[in-house]
Amino acid sequence: MIEELKTFISVVDYKNFTKAAEYLNLSQPSVSTHIKNLENIFGVTLINRSIKQKTISITESGYTLYKRAKEIIKDKISTLQPDDID
Repeated sequence: MIEELKTFISVVDYKNFTKAAEYLNLSQPSVSTHIKNLENIFGVTLINRSIKQKTISITESGYTLYKRAKEIIKDKISTLQPDDID
């Protein structure tokens, strides 16, 4: 789930699935799958997508997860031992 959270953070930061995919070196469909997986896990819509206008908006649940995901990633990084870093 850590990879999905990293993907979600990038989508929110870039406000764009394609730009987040480029940043993460993932395909755009992989980014979409990560977001859908998180939405299924939590049972909420995190991002509203407008296909016509090619825009996204983050839901209230999405902003809540965004803040928590950043904390989780920060905590994960701070607990890494020097041997854990490639």
